[in-house]
Amino acid sequence: MSSETAQIVAMAKTLDLVTRGAKLGDVECMSALGVGHMEGIGLFYQDYNEAVKWLRPAAERGNAAAQNNLGICYLHGHGVTQDYGMAAGWIRKAAEQGDTRLLHTTWAGYATLGTGWRKARSRRSIGG
Repeated sequence: MSSETAQIVAMAKTLDLVTRGAKLGDVECMSALGVGHMEGIGLFYQDYNEAVKWLRPAAERGNAAAQNNLGICYLHGHGVTQDYGMAAGWIRKAAEQGDTRLLHTTWAGYATLGTGWRKARSRRSIGG
């Protein structure tokens, strides 16, 4: 078996294990599947609806990475109806968990969307 074939087989086994974990309710696995489908990386095909399918339950159960990525989906209307308030709410929930990588997304939203982002965030954001 060539090294390239071996790598593909290993990735497929990993994907199978992650999918099994996600189906059993593991939020890290759900988040990983969501990101894979958001980005279309590795053995994943890009499918925002499938990404949201996995990100939403992980985000609702408190996974910061899933919350941030679900916020990004709402920000851009990927797999969901675009909603700046929902985007800000999910991104805020993730940032409240102390993941500083998420702050860039929030600042980018303010910078690119300005007042509309701030009004939507205060009016319709989740959890407050």
